[in-house]
Amino acid sequence: SVGIEANPKSSCNGILFPIAQSELSNFDARETGYDRAPLSLSQIDFLSNDINIVEDVWIYFAKQTNNPSQKQPIVQSYIDVIIEGCLEVGLDFTEEFIKTTTGWEYTWIEDRLFPKYPRPLDNNNTHLQIDLIIQKFIPGLFDHRKPAHTHLN
Repeated sequence: SVGIEANPKSSCNGILFPIAQSELSNFDARETGYDRAPLSLSQIDFLSNDINIVEDVWIYFAKQTNNPSQKQPIVQSYIDVIIEGCLEVGLDFTEEFIKTTTGWEYTWIEDRLFPKYPRPLDNNNTHLQIDLIIQKFIPGLFDHRKPAHTHLN
């Protein structure tokens, strides 16, 4: 999974979306590997000056971070969903996500044919676009990927 680590010297991009107070417990239950924490408005650089937030802002930090490994590799089907979401905002947003995310060099498998992620993309045009973006911003990355049918010990 992809997670945020608290580090006052780092930044990442993200999207704010409204959640009813009554729904926060549902999000907390879904995000079992994460801790919800308040985020002060002074920690946020908005891309638009016309945003006026008066509600609390929350962020989910990973409880524990582990580097991908043979037993828990980076799976293309999960990255596809993340990158597609970034592309809905824009290419600059996508580039920022890729550049501020670490760990790309670890074990990686191509699982599009038999996705491990439960809600994969099903669009070959989007897959091609994602591959081109990854090759552009992380040259040589595909040298580390293995086909999904590779047996993992």
